[in-house]
Amino acid sequence: MILLLTRPEIQQELQLTPKLISEAKTLGSELQRRATALHGQSGPGVLTARRVIDEHQTQWLSEHLSPTQLERLQQLDLQWEGPTACVSRPIIADYLRLSAEQRASITQLIANRESIRKQQGRPAETEEAFARSILHKLSRPQQEQWNELQGRPIRFLADPQPQGPGTAESNAKMQR
Repeated sequence: MILLLTRPEIQQELQLTPKLISEAKTLGSELQRRATALHGQSGPGVLTARRVIDEHQTQWLSEHLSPTQLERLQQLDLQWEGPTACVSRPIIADYLRLSAEQRASITQLIANRESIRKQQGRPAETEEAFARSILHKLSRPQQEQWNELQGRPIRFLADPQPQGPGTAESNAKMQR
């Protein structure tokens, strides 16, 4: 979640200070470096190391963001991940009370998407259709719960490395 704080639209939405943005970028880079070092490894030591990384991130976020900012960041994190969170995050699947059939169906959609991605890449229209296909597997009340979990939608910028909040270029991108 901390890596989302490097995105200008998130920084603006949460009204982060330049100092906090800088600290988040530094910590995000460090945690990403530590996580990358664990790739390809297995065993209980790796699980412990991953847990430590997650706990460090959680602690930093709770110490540096207000409860309102933290809640909004969690909503934005769900928006960023999209409807795959319905099965990738057991707590979300449980909250939505997904049936075993819904879980299996959504899991199959995800597998199909991965196959398509290998062939075609990530065209935006394919991703949008994929998200809609998952949401169609949810009942109307589940869709409403999902929307509530995400909070007010924001538009994510296509360019993940803008110049920073408050610059003319980043402001222009936000208005497009």
